[in-house]
Amino acid sequence: MKKSKLLLILKILLVNIFIINIYAQDDYSANCRILEDENSILCKYKAPPSIDDRIIIVNWIDPNGIISRSRELTILSGYISVYDYRYLEGRELGKWSFEVIDGDNTTKTEFIIKKREL
Repeated sequence: MKKSKLLLILKILLVNIFIINIYAQDDYSANCRILEDENSILCKYKAPPSIDDRIIIVNWIDPNGIISRSRELTILSGYISVYDYRYLEGRELGKWSFEVIDGDNTTKTEFIIKKREL
């Protein structure tokens, strides 16, 4: 009886350590997809979960290095991602950057807008 209780406690402890390790990872990432058939650029930012709502700053930087749009978005407590999108049509061709400032962390990804073939 004592041995089975000890094994159960050990299993519960290991599961809790595993869960804590998953949530403790500093996994900040950003990626963008160009959806030509929907005339859209869809970007996703992912961060570790937080117990508090937090405000992040999203910058879309054009090929000339100029911020073409900057906005504040809120990641609600318990959530780990936020999306932003822009229409593809009318965007300057070249290498764009999607940058997210989240407290002391800055995450950036790049994508290329090429001439569309009709």
